[in-house]
Amino acid sequence: MGAMACTQPFIVQELALVSKDLVKDRVNHYLHPTNAMMDVVEGRALEHEVSEMPKHCDLTSLDNVAIDKIKGDHGLYCARLDYTYPIAAYGNNLNTIYEKQFSVQGAGGESVLYLYDMTIGFDFVTAAQMKALIRRVNPGEIYEYAYDPLKCLYDHSCFEAELISKNELNINVILTVGTYELIIFDMPSNAATQFVAGEAGLSRAPFTFELQATPVIQNEDRQHCKHRLFLSENFIQNRFIAGKGGRRFTFDEEVLVSFAHNSQQLYLKPEKDSILKVSSKEAYGVNMNFTLCKKNDERACPGISSVTGNTEMLFAQLDAGVEYYLGIEHKGSIVQLSSYFDCPHVHMRLSMMSENEYQVLLQA
Repeated sequence: MGAMACTQPFIVQELALVSKDLVKDRVNHYLHPTNAMMDVVEGRALEHEVSEMPKHCDLTSLDNVAIDKIKGDHGLYCARLDYTYPIAAYGNNLNTIYEKQFSVQGAGGESVLYLYDMTIGFDFVTAAQMKALIRRVNPGEIYEYAYDPLKCLYDHSCFEAELISKNELNINVILTVGTYELIIFDMPSNAATQFVAGEAGLSRAPFTFELQATPVIQNEDRQHCKHRLFLSENFIQNRFIAGKGGRRFTFDEEVLVSFAHNSQQLYLKPEKDSILKVSSKEAYGVNMNFTLCKKNDERACPGISSVTGNTEMLFAQLDAGVEYYLGIEHKGSIVQLSSYFDCPHVHMRLSMMSENEYQVLLQA
């Protein structure tokens, strides 16, 4: 194929051929180690039940509730330890190994960013279908998880662990303020797993778990951001609304996002009764939300965005002469680590027209 670029969807498959007798022999040595296998004996003594994981890796500490704001935000390191979980050899349901809901926020309720780097090691024969993901959830709600291999790619509400080397899975993302759930599971319908749990007699599978969560500061250097625009609070008002007599306009640009803050605001004061439409196509794991509220009464919010596919949209009617704030939030974002984080941005489209012009278009 030479230097030809691959532009079509593709998959990567791995095939392993191993003797059943060899698998049974290795399982037998694992379950019944001899004195000559002291490294195995010592390793088994250090294995932990997966239910003990919260004792060795307390994800709930990332909410920084007990941390003094002056001392800074809490970092978390969970050393690589060996765990075991019961193998579910039969059935079509997922074998949920571990699930934990946790919140991320800065000390004193301030904004914070966490570099979340997690690695899971597994044995190909016993856990070839092992998977892990992190997803955003609403605080306190219980969600039943149904595996969909395309969901994380489609709506960016979760991030699935990637295979980074032989028998190692990794999640390496930036988490903004929000509530998340970590889920580790395997697929019990795998024929090799059924053989290991049944004929070979292994009831529990070993795996390793390591995690480092570190508070980070967003790089404020914008020299590589090219033409992307940073929206100041009054940019839309001064550029498109003030003194324009309610003229229709459309703002359609890639704008910079500051993850160092939970949200940012745009000031709007229409000169005529108007219709507002705002949309943003979510990508790279950024979770966009728009809220339109009156400036002098933040409880009066005539517009809240909703998501369709991977596009966040808001429609609202604005009264002439009334001051509004359009709030732009990105809480609960699972930002994929890539060159994107050097210059985080979103594609944002904002348009407004007078209500009279809107009615004319409807009747046309």
